[in-house]
Amino acid sequence: MDVMFRDDVGRLFGVSHELVRDWQRRSAKTDDPTPTPDGKAGARPFWFASREQEWRDWYARRPGKGVGGGRPKGSKTKRRSAARPSSAS
Repeated sequence: MDVMFRDDVGRLFGVSHELVRDWQRRSAKTDDPTPTPDGKAGARPFWFASREQEWRDWYARRPGKGVGGGRPKGSKTKRRSAARPSSAS
């Protein structure tokens, strides 16, 4: 039976296994968590390879970069430089 570990899932999307772990941790308490592992080999979670499409579907539903706040795209903030004391000569 073929299985996928985090590094295999990461390869599907061109990311590291560490990022896959972060996705799992961040999405765990949301309405749309990552697919639940089918088991563990030692301490490594795995998914049956037949569930690859579940991962692809989950990935497609992910919110885009910057969702949830932050500065609106295209807004520019001016950086304030520290006032320099003028030297009296």
